[in-house]
Amino acid sequence: MLSPQSSKAHFNLGLIYEEKKEYDKAIAQYKRAQEIDPNYFLVYNNLGNVYASKGLYDAAIVEYKLCLQAKPDYFLAHNNLGNIYALKQEYENAIMEYKKSIALNPDFDKAHFNLGIAYFNKNLIEDAKKEWEAVLRINPGHGGALKNLELLKKAE
Repeated sequence: MLSPQSSKAHFNLGLIYEEKKEYDKAIAQYKRAQEIDPNYFLVYNNLGNVYASKGLYDAAIVEYKLCLQAKPDYFLAHNNLGNIYALKQEYENAIMEYKKSIALNPDFDKAHFNLGIAYFNKNLIEDAKKEWEAVLRINPGHGGALKNLELLKKAE
């Protein structure tokens, strides 16, 4: 039985609903977990993910920032925040967040890949290339980095 005072139980139920793409139910469970334990940083991150899935980017930004207030060194939240900024074409903010994610976890290939995309979108081709090469040092089989570097090579 679900304990009404267990933030972890509500968080886990939120995960189940999120996985099933029942976003409104996931939001309700995550918000209940927040009420019980306002310092449960993962709840804010996952709530941001749900809002992002619903296209509610400004709400996602708020949640990721709250997550980072609770746990400033949570590299995934920096990456997720960068993704939202990139979706909003706010590439400078995206670059800043991806760099923070990488500083906290240098081997996080997703942040390097995303940083490369942000650089590419700002026409910083050499910087993009360096990030995608970094991805391949971490994860040699990364299809996206291989493809992007191949496309850059053909464009030269």
